Amino acid sequence: MAVHQKLGFMKRFVCPLALLLLLAAEIIGVVILTMFHVKDPIMQINNVKVTEFNPIGNTTLITDVSMKNPNFASFEYNNTTTTLYYRGIMVGEARGPPGKAKAKAHNKDEYDHECDYSAHCF
Repeated sequence: MAVHQKLGFMKRFVCPLALLLLLAAEIIGVVILTMFHVKDPIMQINNVKVTEFNPIGNTTLITDVSMKNPNFASFEYNNTTTTLYYRGIMVGEARGPPGKAKAKAHNKDEYDHECDYSAHCF
């Protein structure tokens, strides 16, 4: 009689519980693969200021850049490099420090660009 009671307990409670756990794991897996899909950050230049214009020498620009992290998780990034092109020619470069992009947040930074050849810049 004890064996039949154990089998009855397994049929009534353990098997449905195992099926429920498998279903929950499958739902969690689907949600992770769809909702938490990693997306690229969105970068946008908001403003460009010319702080120093020298037709003979270098020209200095300050760019206001914002980055939106559309992901549900934050991430860290190493040193950044922003390159400025004019008509396909690289005319300036600015380096930024490492940082952290918080989840679902906007970061706003300003970078100084030094253009080596002012004739190429304008």
